[in-house]
Amino acid sequence: MTADTSIRKGASPLPKIPSRRQQTRLFRIYNQYRLVISLLLLALLFVDPVNFDTRFRHLDYYHTGVVGYLILNLAITFGMLAGYKPGHRQITLSILLDILVMHGLLLTSTGITNGIANLVIVSVAAGNILTPSRMGTFYAALAAICSLSISMWAVLSLDGSADDIVRAGSLGILYFATAFVLQYISRRMIRSEALASSHARSIAELEQINQQIIQRMRTGILVLDNNGQIRLANAAAEELLFGSPKARH
Repeated sequence: MTADTSIRKGASPLPKIPSRRQQTRLFRIYNQYRLVISLLLLALLFVDPVNFDTRFRHLDYYHTGVVGYLILNLAITFGMLAGYKPGHRQITLSILLDILVMHGLLLTSTGITNGIANLVIVSVAAGNILTPSRMGTFYAALAAICSLSISMWAVLSLDGSADDIVRAGSLGILYFATAFVLQYISRRMIRSEALASSHARSIAELEQINQQIIQRMRTGILVLDNNGQIRLANAAAEELLFGSPKARH
């Protein structure tokens, strides 16, 4: 049975999500991004507060959301620096919370036309990289529903423009496109890594088998390096040289 056949028939199914170590490393990078974004959102409050008062729907709630988001990201950052390694559930909860927080900021600011809507795309993308499974599609669905709900609420309650619904629909399509593309890419990368690991194990097993075959051969075999040092000697060669097989360590 060849190595490829053993991979197809005897190997375990290929993983569909990154390993725990990969998830922790990727989530650490994503949390650093979230920390930078929360600091920027807080800094923007001090750039032009007068216009914020006139344009934002609920400025006080927006302030509270930005500060709370910053505190949350700081707590996660310090926790990971202290050695905390989030599990799959914690990562999923963080992505869901990001999507909801971003839409909460959209609701309390200027609506779906705010540039924060673009940050939701990043959250959906990160979720599909960290958990490339059906949950990634749920991230896109949740983001699309939230965006459409905000735009429809603005049109019905605040006499907003119907263009907001079109923009929300376009964002929903973009959420799903991002999810499907990244799920495909992530699964291809994970599958390639798993196949590489399987091939490496097969090569190591074949090398061990070859060494056993060489040891049991009746023909003496010596392998020397450039300096004349013995690198390999089977039992027959040791018997010819030393009179009895040399104990192997």
